[in-house]
Amino acid sequence: MGAAGSPVVARVVARRLDAEAVEVALRRRGLLGGQGRALARRLQILCYLVEVQPAYFREFINAKESRGWAWAALAGATLRSVWKLVKGEYLVRRHGLV
Repeated sequence: MGAAGSPVVARVVARRLDAEAVEVALRRRGLLGGQGRALARRLQILCYLVEVQPAYFREFINAKESRGWAWAALAGATLRSVWKLVKGEYLVRRHGLV
């Protein structure tokens, strides 16, 4: 194992891959109990650290009371998640992360 703690994390960092997309693909495949666990843990810690930063307040708290904005945000998040899954599956296969 490298300095990153796991072979998957080391490859993601070395190749500058989209860690969030790779994590989504590994989670969907049910592999987070194994090699992908270190990657998921690092992303959780990163979100924990970022959510207290004032610059990222809007990413975690909805300040507007509007059903239209809520539905639009939900639709956008759904599309973004689908894109991350497709991209993650490609990256996992392309770079042999499993």
